[in-house]
Amino acid sequence: MDMDKKRMGYCFNCNAMVDYEEFEEEVNEIINGARVTFMMKHCPCKECGDFVSVPSIDEENQNRLTTAIKKRRALI
Repeated sequence: MDMDKKRMGYCFNCNAMVDYEEFEEEVNEIINGARVTFMMKHCPCKECGDFVSVPSIDEENQNRLTTAIKKRRALI
């Protein structure tokens, strides 16, 4: 695979920009005493397996969490 086509993110463990995998997982969090469930994207480093920071995915995860909190509040 060409370097240009790899997905790149910052791995704090490797202290470098690295290629990563991507998968989704259902996450259950307790926030202010209420259980919130949402799908979160995870990006483990292909070098060390630690999670990689990818700004666009971090933002998407934050938006998913915010939406789940808003939906949960609407039910209460």
